[in-house]
Amino acid sequence: MLLRIDSTGGPITHALDIISTMNGIRTPIATFLGPVVEGASVVIGSHGLRGFRVAPSGARLSFKSLAQEISNSPEEAQILPLLAEVLANDTQKAMEEVSKWLRRGVEFNARQALEVGLIDHVSATPLWPPAG
Repeated sequence: MLLRIDSTGGPITHALDIISTMNGIRTPIATFLGPVVEGASVVIGSHGLRGFRVAPSGARLSFKSLAQEISNSPEEAQILPLLAEVLANDTQKAMEEVSKWLRRGVEFNARQALEVGLIDHVSATPLWPPAG
């Protein structure tokens, strides 16, 4: 299955619902992020099957809208640690580091996203996981 993500984000609760669904199905999910992915949608894209998370070379992955959202909503700020935990596991980075990305609204181009583990490949086309 391929999940193509080109979104300006959305509430953290919606992202956590989507991630829960991704966890609950048995089909491997490849993700293709871009050209612009923002907020919690970046976390959804990074939660795809390791080795099959792809963005094109001109992609921009940004947590700027998420940082604005949590500064305006105490409720969203309270559940931010859950989103940060998912992202820390998927990028294999420290929780403290990814929490800073989310709170400060850090932006990544495709190469930077690859370096920090948000994606696995930079390519104009998605990679498909093996059938079965």
